[in-house]
Amino acid sequence: MIRHLSETTSTMSLLASPEWQAVMDKYVLLTTDFQTAGRGQRGNRWESARGENLLLGLAVRPTFLPPHEQFFLSEVTALSAQKALSNVLAGVTLKWPNDLYYGDSKLGGMLLEHQLQGATIVRTIIGIGINVNQTVFLSDAPNPVSLKQILGTRLSRTSLLNHFFAHFQMQYERLEKGDSAGIHADYLSVLFRREGYHVYNDGQGDFEACIQNVAPDGTLTLRDRTGQERHYQFKEVRFVL
Repeated sequence: MIRHLSETTSTMSLLASPEWQAVMDKYVLLTTDFQTAGRGQRGNRWESARGENLLLGLAVRPTFLPPHEQFFLSEVTALSAQKALSNVLAGVTLKWPNDLYYGDSKLGGMLLEHQLQGATIVRTIIGIGINVNQTVFLSDAPNPVSLKQILGTRLSRTSLLNHFFAHFQMQYERLEKGDSAGIHADYLSVLFRREGYHVYNDGQGDFEACIQNVAPDGTLTLRDRTGQERHYQFKEVRFVL
């Protein structure tokens, strides 16, 4: 099912409602021109001017995926968005866990929420926001950028959506067929700061490290200049830009 709304509170909130939870289609995709309560990482609001950006919510039922491997679904989603953007712009990377970056600026982000029953992921809701045509950002977000700012021209949100959804279906089917290793390799290949040492902060101070790996549960492993491996869950370490 695919449906477009001119306005809603949040595509993720709508998909979490009983009405939409009852829809059993393999893919349930909602898009909107404007969210009155769009959600960003760390509980922040996602800023988006009306009708300027790609805002979507997507619900799937990945019952085949063990909960301890749920991050593979994040990789599927992030890769699909990165590939869709790569149709119009070279050099888009994925900042762990799943932000879309161009250089040191943020093009978009996503959230995933998993509903569990015992040892089964019965439903996952995904929210995605990609800066397409917005040129003025009013929030205190430190580094937003849009495709229009980079390329100097307006782009079709519909075309970008179609590319994303086509890639998502392909990547999701790869995951269904058990190709998590291939998906993971593709994810690592386009990671932001994949090569070399860079500055991070884990609350104890700045340090230089290189990315070693990302585990199936999303744990990031860094190796610092002394050779020590450091392991972090989401929000436990910050990229110093």
